[in-house]
Amino acid sequence: MGHRKIEYDVFGKNAEEEFFLDSLNKALVDFECSQYRDFRVCPPCLHIVGLPRSGTTLLLQLMAARLRVGYISNLVAAFWRAPVTGIRLARKLAGDFRPNIFQSSYGRTNGLHNAHEFGYFWRELFGYKEMLEPELPGEKEIDWQFVRVVLGNICREFGCPVVFKSFLAQWHIPQLVTVLPNSCFIRVQRDPIDVAVSLVGMRTHYFGDKTSWVSLKPKQYHWLKDMPYWVQVAGQVYFLEKSLENSLMKADPSRVLEVDLPTLQSQPEGVLQEVHEFLLSNNERVEMIEIDRALNFSSGSQYSCDEDYRKIANAYEDFDAGKYD
Repeated sequence: MGHRKIEYDVFGKNAEEEFFLDSLNKALVDFECSQYRDFRVCPPCLHIVGLPRSGTTLLLQLMAARLRVGYISNLVAAFWRAPVTGIRLARKLAGDFRPNIFQSSYGRTNGLHNAHEFGYFWRELFGYKEMLEPELPGEKEIDWQFVRVVLGNICREFGCPVVFKSFLAQWHIPQLVTVLPNSCFIRVQRDPIDVAVSLVGMRTHYFGDKTSWVSLKPKQYHWLKDMPYWVQVAGQVYFLEKSLENSLMKADPSRVLEVDLPTLQSQPEGVLQEVHEFLLSNNERVEMIEIDRALNFSSGSQYSCDEDYRKIANAYEDFDAGKYD
């Protein structure tokens, strides 16, 4: 008997495995929802927000390893329609296991217990068919009562604040703070040109060319997609950044913390201490966890002499000057 051919998509996902997990999740929905309670008071959600390729995954991994917070592991993420079931199963199998590997490939991590961005969960919870910013996020048909119940039950199951990496949630910050007022937001910042160049590398990694769009789409996608690739990524970063800034302005400033990627890479312990103090200032007493390894990370490649960098920097300058408004 010959070996069965296994087919993967450009993101390395196997169609049969995806079908199995989707079917399993559908079978668990009724059981999951029957367990939910409408908690009026629960630990807060800690949302890591920022541009794609800005260092959000690294901060998520570090917080999961060094702070006594709940987080979504790769195992739990397999139960995106039944997250509380996934949390209970992960606890039964692994106890309070913490990630000890701080590597990822374009936001994807390896190992059952490493941190996961929970993309399927957020897309389903908010009703996104694609990663396109809605024209009027406040008008999008989202059941905010259900959002509050689901996130509340996740936090109650962990029994402590829960950290999420929330690309889609950052388009709905005003609504999130309305239904869950104790939400906190940690914004990771990186030089926008470096972000855009990294997005070009991500395009090449997954699609073999620089012209295929990858990751989040701002509202301006409908015309950006027809521009040269260096204008596309410059505009993608520019408009996503402005959108995030506008959303964060709707949150209580005391519940927003900003960190930058170079400092996170060169002084991770210092940033973690800053996050810890931020949580304490919001009346969240979270324990620090000691680990038996030193934390230091590469600052990555520099692109100042690269042709892509020059083109993107010039295009970004045009956006900043209002040429495309």
